Amino acid sequence: MIKLITFDLDDTLWDNGPVIRRAIHEGYSWLLEYCPDLANMHDIASLDLLKDKIKNSTPDLEHRVSESRIVGIQQALQSIGYESSIARTIAKEAFTRFHHWRHQVELFGDAKETIAQLAQEYRLGIITNGNADVNRLGLGEFFEFTVNSEDMNRSKPDPEMFHHALKLAGVRPKQAIHIGDNLITDVRGAAEIGMKTVWFNPDGKPIGKDDTVPDFTVKTLAEIPAAIRQNR
Repeated sequence: MIKLITFDLDDTLWDNGPVIRRAIHEGYSWLLEYCPDLANMHDIASLDLLKDKIKNSTPDLEHRVSESRIVGIQQALQSIGYESSIARTIAKEAFTRFHHWRHQVELFGDAKETIAQLAQEYRLGIITNGNADVNRLGLGEFFEFTVNSEDMNRSKPDPEMFHHALKLAGVRPKQAIHIGDNLITDVRGAAEIGMKTVWFNPDGKPIGKDDTVPDFTVKTLAEIPAAIRQNR
């Protein structure tokens, strides 16, 4: 019997590409306006590439998406002469602006209604590789917990992300379903520890020969309650 449903966030409950692009633009635009001398060395694109370079080359930051963005800005400022603590303070302020816009999302039309419906029958949790906060999205009342890569210092499909969610809820893998848009990080990651899976696939993408086959595939979030009832 299913007791727990866990959700991915980005690209499962909203279209994340436009959100992140806007957040990057707003955060770095503020930075370049506040520190105009930085514009002689970086533009928005190169600052974001610096963040990726740091994230990919620093083991301690590999899974910490927020901190890697802050450190990238800090290093860029230090490279043009800013003292470390001042650079850090400015970097954190720039990130605050990025993070504000990172939460200006437009939920898929059936997202909140579906979540509210599921919350009446099941316990709900979040497992995400991102840094969005459901409390800032008006969804906090529905979810008991969030497992994210920043806190865990690891990312899906690492099995510990899913094991930790099960531990928080006190349920066994066969009593849980994970819902997400990614066949590797969501479907494979959850399936490999014995959880059931729902693949959110609004674009009708094909399943590759090496992909893990999800237990259910839905094109809209509104289809999820009926899909889960099939597992009873």
